[in-house]
Amino acid sequence: MHPIVLLLVILLVVGVLVFRRRRPSIAATDLDALELRGVDAALEQIATQGHDRVLWALAFVDDEPRLDIHAVANYMAKKWKWKEAALVTEGEASLQRKITHGEMQIYLEPVKATFPHDADNDGVAVDAGEAKNSILVTSVSNHGGVPTSLWLSQGVLALTNICPQVTSVYWMSSQQTFSRNQLKAKLGINLSKRWPTDVWVSVSATRSEKGRSDGHTLGLASMGGTEFEAKDAPESPKELRKRLAGLADYVICKYGLIYNGDTVGIDCLERIRVKKQPSETGLKGWVFQLHYEKPSPDSGWER
Repeated sequence: MHPIVLLLVILLVVGVLVFRRRRPSIAATDLDALELRGVDAALEQIATQGHDRVLWALAFVDDEPRLDIHAVANYMAKKWKWKEAALVTEGEASLQRKITHGEMQIYLEPVKATFPHDADNDGVAVDAGEAKNSILVTSVSNHGGVPTSLWLSQGVLALTNICPQVTSVYWMSSQQTFSRNQLKAKLGINLSKRWPTDVWVSVSATRSEKGRSDGHTLGLASMGGTEFEAKDAPESPKELRKRLAGLADYVICKYGLIYNGDTVGIDCLERIRVKKQPSETGLKGWVFQLHYEKPSPDSGWER
């Protein structure tokens, strides 16, 4: 080899080694040894990239966290046939990594985050407000909410399976916290046949002051849809939760279109009209509120 070419090769190798030493690696690295930025700063940086859809989840880890991004990427490549050539690239932040496959983009970054609320699932007990090491998993796209949610589900499942230190996951769009075992069960299904809508969208219903039920969905708006809510519904909270979950499933899984003024009863006899209006249950923006007009003989509610 010519001496000049050999010298250039040596300088290139030295330069790469120096660059890598200055830039911390998060492949099989103890997160406690790194200076992690807050989750708000990480989200702000991703949100400024101009994507139409940004969905994220926080994976909280135990006291001895270790993360191997390459193992997560390889898991996704094997399970969902992602091409390895497009797997791992570096993001703009020093600890941020991006896994790509075509138009799919999954960002992973260790961050410091505050646990959203109390939880006690499968032995996981964390006080609300406690700052913990966590891994921010973000799915971004310029498409609809379903593909973005599917990519996020794939990324979170891969992380949960690869990193045994993950104890629980907080899903932003539905504001739900799941234990490790719950997430593996809910996301470990065949996503080509069934979608984990109960992870993507939460449903709540409580007894109202008038002895009826108030309830709403949470998560449809983040996917580009419209949330449903009910005020003083003439059915039990259990029945209302089932109805709202059915509507969410219809919109997501069956690509159902619902317009202002449509009826959404269980059959042609039941008349429950949806009216688009500002929320009255504390949700942000406009919602489809259910207005009960006429029950079906097969339903349990009375006018």
